[in-house]
Amino acid sequence: MVTSWRRVTLGDLERESQGVIQTGPFGSQLHASDYSTFGTPVVMPTNIRGLRIDPNGIARVASHHVDLLARHVLRSGDIVYSRRGDVEKCALVTEHEAGWLCGTGCLLVRVQGETADARFLSYALSLPETRAWISQHAVGATMPNLNTSILREVGVQLPPIEEQQRVGATLVALDDKIDSNRRAMSLAMETARSHVDRAIAGHSMVSYGQALQVRMGSAFKGVQFSVPSVGRPLLRIRDLKTFESQTWTNEERSDEVVIRPGDVVVGMDAEFRATLWLGLESVMNQRVCSFVGQRGVGRAFVLAALEPQLAFQEAAKTGTTVIHLNKADIDTFEVPDLTSEEHKELSELTEPLIDLVVARSKEVRSLAAMRDALLPELLAGRIRVPEETDSVHRTAS
Repeated sequence: MVTSWRRVTLGDLERESQGVIQTGPFGSQLHASDYSTFGTPVVMPTNIRGLRIDPNGIARVASHHVDLLARHVLRSGDIVYSRRGDVEKCALVTEHEAGWLCGTGCLLVRVQGETADARFLSYALSLPETRAWISQHAVGATMPNLNTSILREVGVQLPPIEEQQRVGATLVALDDKIDSNRRAMSLAMETARSHVDRAIAGHSMVSYGQALQVRMGSAFKGVQFSVPSVGRPLLRIRDLKTFESQTWTNEERSDEVVIRPGDVVVGMDAEFRATLWLGLESVMNQRVCSFVGQRGVGRAFVLAALEPQLAFQEAAKTGTTVIHLNKADIDTFEVPDLTSEEHKELSELTEPLIDLVVARSKEVRSLAAMRDALLPELLAGRIRVPEETDSVHRTAS
């Protein structure tokens, strides 16, 4: 590491910047009955995701609550932490969230200034060793709790402010591109769904086999690997939410159990959901199945047609000890009865949108891998960001 770097605590930065590290408003200041669907957003722990503030489902309060809680109004460059539960996670407040409120379950860190760049600092706080330190020092036997005293003791390595700004800008640019891709993916899926909803309105129902084919996963009993060293990823139910397989297998199977990016998969235990697979090409484990459209039936139609059928099966099985979807249940599925011409027209509208989602997802994985590889190198000074370019290169440390 270059000698001009220094190790400081958040408490040091709070004093240097004349900033503040504080808890969000107490429950007595902001009651559950104060929240509404309109007004100023209030950042809660559930909105803290991947160093960003996720506005989906965010709570809001009327303007007079904001006036009463002025000290908790967020500014660009603030960092918010979850106070309970997953206390490692934090998010950087951008200009978009400036003026929002820090919620009751959060902690506010405002320490940027002449010696600390908030963007750099947020990434430094996301390093595995920093997150581990916070978890180890959190208090509470049943649920970890974070407080201002603990936060003030969190240590980080800081280069000169100019270097911080260059590193922060580089990493933010990567995350902005990732966010842009995800927004495009979400818009494409919403557009495809609206096309399907219009196309299927008023149609009668027929057996799913007239439009779809189901492929069942298989039991893999051979050697499995926890790292991607040999074979192919093994797709289990738990992987459907993350699109990241935790196990790999070298067992060979037929193409019937192979799942590729853009295929529609369904987990057959607990929650029944049809998902557009956006991970690597994998093989399906037992209790996972795939649905494929036949004779020009598009994937957007497959997703929309399965949704009510799966919801009905889940509701019918609620109350049992373990909820399972079986092949006999699938055989009762019905789908809207579109003509071949209607399917063709619908596929022409929706398949390019699904292809866009798959392509953007691949780019997101590549950008995230690049960011994750750069992050520890940049934050340790082993890689420097040149002053006159946006690229990064290695220099002597």
